[in-house]
Amino acid sequence: MFTTIMGPSTNPTQFEGGEPGYPFDSVFNSLFPIDAMFEFNTTKDGNLTTHKFIGRYASFSAILSGKLSNQYKILSENACSNVTVNKNDQNKILVVSRGECNFVSKVLNIVDSNAKPKAILIANNEPYRGLVTMYSNTFNQDGSLRIPIVFITFEDGKLLQSLEAGDIVLQMSTAPIGDWMNVLLSIVLSPPLLIILIYCMILCGQRVRRKQMNKRNTQLVNNLPVYVYSDEQLILESDFEKCVRSMDEGVLVNSTSFAKCAMHQKFRVLNSPDDYFRAFKCSICLEKYEPLMSRVLVLECKHMYHQKCLSRWLINFKRTCPLCNSTIFTDNLLTGHEVSYGSTDIESGVTEGSSREVEDVQRPFNYRSMSSQGSFQRPFLISRPSAILNCYNSNHNGPQLSTSIDSV
Repeated sequence: MFTTIMGPSTNPTQFEGGEPGYPFDSVFNSLFPIDAMFEFNTTKDGNLTTHKFIGRYASFSAILSGKLSNQYKILSENACSNVTVNKNDQNKILVVSRGECNFVSKVLNIVDSNAKPKAILIANNEPYRGLVTMYSNTFNQDGSLRIPIVFITFEDGKLLQSLEAGDIVLQMSTAPIGDWMNVLLSIVLSPPLLIILIYCMILCGQRVRRKQMNKRNTQLVNNLPVYVYSDEQLILESDFEKCVRSMDEGVLVNSTSFAKCAMHQKFRVLNSPDDYFRAFKCSICLEKYEPLMSRVLVLECKHMYHQKCLSRWLINFKRTCPLCNSTIFTDNLLTGHEVSYGSTDIESGVTEGSSREVEDVQRPFNYRSMSSQGSFQRPFLISRPSAILNCYNSNHNGPQLSTSIDSV
């Protein structure tokens, strides 16, 4: 319980706990409002009544570290010009009404006068309004003005004005930490800040999840069977090494001898078009396959790519075929129900087994016309539904439909 003194005093200005301090910089004060508490006593018919109200420090105000007890004076003028007070009203807490000029102008006019105020209270000029933080990004940044500057409501200003003749001593102090915690909690729990916090948590969660998934999928993709490319068929990388070691030293290692060796040793090979669609270039990097040199991976849709190119695609970009855009449903690849992650799928593809009718069939990309202009750029991958390709290759007796940008 705060105690105050009522009536005249031989030492009207009292600082309990030291002079006004400046423990908080203007940045903290502007972000987190700091309240001041006021208290005074009145007597009527022998009954003592204690009045309390709350004000709010300006962002450029000094903050009381203790208590300030003094008489107050209501200024009749608005302090938007030079201020002159009587000698008896000097060294008091001055109360001025808001309006007609900004807060800094009022404070400067009062400070530059002969008033020598111990504190400045600016009362609102509109009733039924809440407290505001008086703000300035340039005034008193160095803390040279060491008097409290506080904003109070219209109703509290009228109360002080009605009791001014009683020589009442007004006691001022800074609100305790409990009130600050309530203010901080109200700010932290504000809807805009909650939205920002939730958004940041979602982003962090997505990054952690993507990192874990990439790490797991890297191990899974590395376990996929790797084949060695040749002109006629594909053979497992491990079987290819066995086949090379089994050949005689005088035998020329080429696609023909490689095929004969694989057939003789009964190694597991992939034949086109039953097991894969034959192509001469990787549709991701657009580089040609080198016979008996290139390592490739084959998807369920029978499209093949360089091992490194497809591994990076499946791990870091999408779990769909780069050509036909069909979703890969095998458990040996990505887990979960998302078709893609880490990027925006700008292609509208058709998945395997889908009953959706294809309305538009995109034409192959003509790269020769662009390369002849000397400014060839890598095109977007064109979606060609695997259902159409499978139907064509399984029922057509002519040449096989290529699924990559092949050279002629």
